[in-house]
Amino acid sequence: MRFTVVIPTRERSDTLKFTLDTVLSQDRDDLVVVVSDNASTDGTREVVAARHDPRIRYVNTGRRVSMASNWEFALQHVDDGDNYVFYLGDDDGLLPNALDDVEGIIRETGTRAVAWRKPDYHWPGWPFAEWEHLLVATLDNRLIRYDSRHVLRDVARLWLPYYRCPALYNSFVDVRALREAQRGGAFFRSLIPDAYSGYAVLRTTDWYLYSTRPFSLNGGSAHSTGASAGAAPGSNASPRQMFWAEADLPVHPSVGLVKGSVVLQIAEPLYQANDALFDGDLALNRPYLVAKFFREVQGASAEQWRVVVDDLSEHARRHDDRALLTMIRVFGRAFPNRPVERRRSVPVRGLNSAHQLVVDLSPYGVRDIAGACDWLGKLLGPYQRPSATREYRTLDKVAARFGTWVSDRIPDWTI
Repeated sequence: MRFTVVIPTRERSDTLKFTLDTVLSQDRDDLVVVVSDNASTDGTREVVAARHDPRIRYVNTGRRVSMASNWEFALQHVDDGDNYVFYLGDDDGLLPNALDDVEGIIRETGTRAVAWRKPDYHWPGWPFAEWEHLLVATLDNRLIRYDSRHVLRDVARLWLPYYRCPALYNSFVDVRALREAQRGGAFFRSLIPDAYSGYAVLRTTDWYLYSTRPFSLNGGSAHSTGASAGAAPGSNASPRQMFWAEADLPVHPSVGLVKGSVVLQIAEPLYQANDALFDGDLALNRPYLVAKFFREVQGASAEQWRVVVDDLSEHARRHDDRALLTMIRVFGRAFPNRPVERRRSVPVRGLNSAHQLVVDLSPYGVRDIAGACDWLGKLLGPYQRPSATREYRTLDKVAARFGTWVSDRIPDWTI
């Protein structure tokens, strides 16, 4: 068994060096680290070369491409065979002994994918000052078996969040499962590659395991595309602007990608996967999706509301999508054009009501993802596999208030 950690990167040499440290500290000779450089000009190549580690495989796109195209380019440099693949953000990190721990689960269970819940570390320079240096981690250790068919059903209905899927950003996946999901030589078929990968792996696995104990740490830095993509006040707009400027794949006509909407950025790759891998058989819940979009933008200013709703309406008109235009009118009236006052969450230090530990790591001398991974690894201690594996059970969310509210207005949820 081998492991490949893929690190797609672009102009982030300042954080990449610490991310590399967390990977190279894994004491394994069967590890390959593919650093896929998206034509950076900030000394990324020199940062990688300075590590002098034969396990690193540096590749360069040669020209600026989209995030998804860089992920695709990197996958071409991943070896076939008995090889488990994980994509690591260039401001994220692997926890100590992560590869040994994941290997133990795979060998004992025979699973083709191990996913996990990622804690969050907020780098110095994070757009929201009150969150800088904070680590947020759930103190739990459960192993849950997910039936891929049940997950597909519940993700399509928008009952289950995409991050419970075996996406490459939070999972080690058998490379053979990835190859089986390739169509026309390509694996990634959406501009949002992490979410797409989770849906695609559901197509080629019968089941997978999900650990609430983490094996990697999500790093939020000033570079983070995810924080920027939501157009949050105070966030750095540069990553978001670069993401859209480099888009080189077609957007799905059913929903589009609206700048500032995280809801649609998670749904669009599901529509792409439905077409590419499931022959359109998934019963996707578009009215519920549009309602969630309006609920999301309710917190925006009147100007922001107008921009994002106009963008979605223009997408519908461009594709002559009368059903979508009808939904926009229905939910546009139901969710009035006025901001809902939403207090920005203030971090409560210690153990909060969600059983999450929120701790400021700066007093411990932590200033980067490598230090945060080391600190959390020591806190969690050696991994012990739970004595029992739980089974995922679908909650009866049809009866939930919001779902009922939507279905009362548009009975055909698959319109």
